[in-house]
Amino acid sequence: MPPRHPGAAALSQLLLTASAASVASVASSARSAGFNPARALPWAVPAILLLPLFALVLLLIGVRSRRSASNLTLVSVLATLIVAAFVFWIRAGTAQTYQSGYAWIVSPVAVTGASQFQNFTVEMAIQADHFALTLALAVLALAFLALLWHRVGGRSEPGPIRFQASALLLVLSALGVLLASDLVEIYAFWSLAGVASYLLLSHRWGTEAAARASRLALSLPLLGDFCLLLAVAVLYSRYGVLELHALIPVLHTTPGAGLKSLTAAAGLILVAVAVRAAAWPFHAWQTGTVGAAPAALALSVGVWPLLAGSLLYRCLPLIAAAGPQARELGWVLFALGALLGPLLALVSSAAPAYAVLIGSGAVALTLLAVLGSIPAALVAGCLAALALARGSAQLALSSVASAFRSGEVQDLSGARRRLPRTSASLVLALLALSVAPLAALVSVSAPPVRPILLAGLILLGLSALLLGAWVTTGVPRRRRTFDPGRIREVPASMAAATLALALLAAVAAVLGFVPAWRQLLVPRLGAPGMSDLPWIALLAVVLVGSWLLARARGSVVIAGLGRGATQRALAVARAGALWRRFGAQPAGQATAGVEGALGRLESALGGAVGTVSALGAGPAEAPVRRRGGGSR
Repeated sequence: MPPRHPGAAALSQLLLTASAASVASVASSARSAGFNPARALPWAVPAILLLPLFALVLLLIGVRSRRSASNLTLVSVLATLIVAAFVFWIRAGTAQTYQSGYAWIVSPVAVTGASQFQNFTVEMAIQADHFALTLALAVLALAFLALLWHRVGGRSEPGPIRFQASALLLVLSALGVLLASDLVEIYAFWSLAGVASYLLLSHRWGTEAAARASRLALSLPLLGDFCLLLAVAVLYSRYGVLELHALIPVLHTTPGAGLKSLTAAAGLILVAVAVRAAAWPFHAWQTGTVGAAPAALALSVGVWPLLAGSLLYRCLPLIAAAGPQARELGWVLFALGALLGPLLALVSSAAPAYAVLIGSGAVALTLLAVLGSIPAALVAGCLAALALARGSAQLALSSVASAFRSGEVQDLSGARRRLPRTSASLVLALLALSVAPLAALVSVSAPPVRPILLAGLILLGLSALLLGAWVTTGVPRRRRTFDPGRIREVPASMAAATLALALLAAVAAVLGFVPAWRQLLVPRLGAPGMSDLPWIALLAVVLVGSWLLARARGSVVIAGLGRGATQRALAVARAGALWRRFGAQPAGQATAGVEGALGRLESALGGAVGTVSALGAGPAEAPVRRRGGGSR
């Protein structure tokens, strides 16, 4: 028998799966190319998480100057962005999900019972698909441009190294949530992102107002994080599985796991998503912290919609398998947020809070469309556009408010002549914010959701374009110690960062109407059909009409929605003052009085108990004094 060639075994295995001609073709193409990009995935995908982690460690142990910290953060975020774009380019030709990981925690807990409950295993699993990579690119682009803006615009902020470390921690945690596939891993990164956003929003901790707002940014989101933890605990206690791709097939085949527990877990996940997305009535943790550093606020309002939308989309099969109560709860939460967010923005007098409320309405509108089962490519495009547009709008409004020395909406008029680049960025960002959910409207498959989506889009476009027209047109109003002639454009790097964010948001907003993008994850899905054109035309008419009405500053409409917003805001402020004077303050005094009375009662009871104990022990023996003055 002739000796076998060393490569005969490998060749025989290849012959079992492909023909000899295809093997030769692949081999020749590999030799001619010289580089196979798919071989880079085992190190490129983990590098998306490792690069920010290494930079964070270096920042904490070795950097001591503001410029060095800024340079290190920007370089690490840019390097991660390049690696993520490289991985996205590699995976662009296939719809399969790249998965890798290893068992992180393996603990035997039982020797009897169901096999899935005998071992507790937590895997450090990473999955890279088009959806996760698109959102990761949006997070990295937002972080890089916001930190570039902060390099000049936030040079006077206290604690520069602490700020850069908190921003890097938020980026690392956000990438972990997007790329993770294990529920415990998702919750761990989710909690780290919550800690990082709290550190960013409480960065200006030196004032009483900032400290009070930071407590709100900690307490309210903690409710949503606790709901997510409860959902993970319920799912593991019933199914014994933590990986999402392994949990979905066993939802209805696991003995002892009923529909009630699954519906409860789905409802808890929806509440966690609504809280972190800052949809009404959970928007206060973002509107109450508008006094934070502009870059910190931009990162917070931009990153969390991506994480909330990603979690909701990953858990859609679980919500669909649950009872109808879970989906109805999500529809109610997101419909209220989509309609009331833009309406509350019209009565807000603070420009940053106005933009936050508009963004919360847009995010709730997109999440409502996600519940209506739109394709993954549209979900990723809408969420990326919203994140970038919200970040750009916050940075642009911060620049305008700093130049006009006021954060009130009625004081920010005529910015187009004084701040042309910043005004263009603001208008483009607000336009992208209004148009981003449109692709979701024309692709949603649940008919009951469409009227709510249309009404929300109209309110969103009206409130957003009214803000843009009010800020950019008109004449600056003179105030005491403020001369409009001294307004100057912001530095070039700040304006370029804001404009780049707005342009990226506009590109992401129109991706849903590009057939190549819509077919990236869902083949046979083309551009919007003829039946969707009336919806698009109606929204276009509403947007154009809103802009024209907003430019007519002497008209009744702008007087009612522009200057009248100031009067409504004053009325709301007076109502709040009355409530604090006759409601909150007396209630606080009564609470303090009750606490004081309880303390005095406790002291009296303690004294009484001590006296009774002393009486029960009997009188103490009196000492017998000696003649020499001593005692015995």
